[in-house]
Amino acid sequence: MAYLLLFLWFSALFVGLVAPAAIGPGLAEMKIVLSGCAMPKFLTFRTLVAKVVGHIAALGSGMSVGKHGPMGHIGPLVVNNMLRIPWIFQSIRENQSFRLLMLEAGVAMGISAHFGCPIGGLLFSVESTSTYYPVRNYWFS
Repeated sequence: MAYLLLFLWFSALFVGLVAPAAIGPGLAEMKIVLSGCAMPKFLTFRTLVAKVVGHIAALGSGMSVGKHGPMGHIGPLVVNNMLRIPWIFQSIRENQSFRLLMLEAGVAMGISAHFGCPIGGLLFSVESTSTYYPVRNYWFS
């Protein structure tokens, strides 16, 4: 019982100290980012580390924590940090519309990894995060 409380406190303190932007599920904030508003500390590497470690510790403590919200945030965090590699994704990083499409695909990637079903994850991410998503992009994602 004591280790459960230890995991719970570790999760709360680690996320609160390392990256407070990682608090919460993250899908509502991803909706804000995908609509074009800038949230500078929301897609950083620190947020990725805090989200992964905090979520693992929260699940290890036995808390009733939903998994699809954090996985829908971890996917775009991975995509955004891959876009920061200087020599690989330069054309996508410079074009704002391509960058937003890649973040949307990251949401689909995270949700599909959680549910284990790629097309269902794609449709759920389109339903939950996008305001406008061209139908031709369904099969490109």
